[in-house]
Amino acid sequence: MRIGVDEATVFNWEAGSASPNLRALPAVIGFLGYDPRETPEATYLGQAIRHLRQRQGLSMEALADMLGVDPSTVRAWEQRGHEPRPRLRARLAEVIGLPVVAANAGATFGERLRAVRLLAGLTQRELADRIGVGQQVVSGWESRRNQPGGIVWGRIGETIGMGS
Repeated sequence: MRIGVDEATVFNWEAGSASPNLRALPAVIGFLGYDPRETPEATYLGQAIRHLRQRQGLSMEALADMLGVDPSTVRAWEQRGHEPRPRLRARLAEVIGLPVVAANAGATFGERLRAVRLLAGLTQRELADRIGVGQQVVSGWESRRNQPGGIVWGRIGETIGMGS
């Protein structure tokens, strides 16, 4: 069969008596052109990570190996709501397609800055060092306490591709 399982297996899936296992899921999605599972309304980041990991047929251990972290780290993200560090969040975006942060037109400057910073894999301190300001300044921008002015806009654009 084109997806690597026998007809009886597909029959069981269609009858609702079985579901595709983790290894078969990417082939099923590729064959159908969509994910047959209900897309969960991810109420927290861990649910989104788990859904995207499974969609690619990856175990927690396989994802951990790809990211160079211990499997307990992936488990902490998925089951205990721990947040990945900025560089790992950027790697998760590359490896499983995790959206970094919704940065739509209605987002505040701080929300857009944080999204782009995370996508670049930078901590607040690293961004601050690159543009010549203190980490507290970047934190203030992201928390909506203030916005950059003047020449700092150009430095932000040069560093992470974000201008006004």
